[in-house]
Amino acid sequence: MKLYDISVAEFITLLEKAKGNVYLVTGDGVYFNLSSKLSQLYCIKMLLDGAKNNEVSPEIRLSNKEDEEMFLNYLLNHHTKSGNSVR
Repeated sequence: MKLYDISVAEFITLLEKAKGNVYLVTGDGVYFNLSSKLSQLYCIKMLLDGAKNNEVSPEIRLSNKEDEEMFLNYLLNHHTKSGNSVR
């Protein structure tokens, strides 16, 4: 699931609600497990730094079907409200 135009605070809230593992996958194929606050902070910093240079195309992978639905609902609702379309 690709991430586009997300709110960092809302994304962290979703991570806290997740029941299973959530992985951030970089364009280089590196996986980060976002279960720890340290991993979350590192990945958010990496995303923000990469966004400055238009170099990021982050993706998340989820191990729990309920979490997948929760993230998908967030992305769909967030993009509908902001007038963007989900790619």
